[in-house]
Amino acid sequence: MLAAVASGAHARDIRLADAAAWVTQRPAAFAGLTDKGSIAVGKRGDLVAFAPTERWTVHASDLSHRNPVSAFDGHELTGRVRRTWLAGAQIFPSRAPARRTGRLIERR
Repeated sequence: MLAAVASGAHARDIRLADAAAWVTQRPAAFAGLTDKGSIAVGKRGDLVAFAPTERWTVHASDLSHRNPVSAFDGHELTGRVRRTWLAGAQIFPSRAPARRTGRLIERR
């Protein structure tokens, strides 16, 4: 999702920092997740290493999803996630089976 949002923002001359907030700070605030959405002491340490100028073509079959489908299949995007950390533990790239973490967020 970050690559798709960043590509759209780039095409419209919107700063990457603003686009990143759309997929980090704003969803966390909307969901009431006070320990997520920014980099600060006491936050969970969910991070990505992002290559903002890397161009690539989405192939749904190559994605690390439970169901390999994507609305962007065949589209070229600008910006690519190279690594992902969840609560400080690297989870991508990884060949190990995904561990189930997290909690159900119920609507308030």
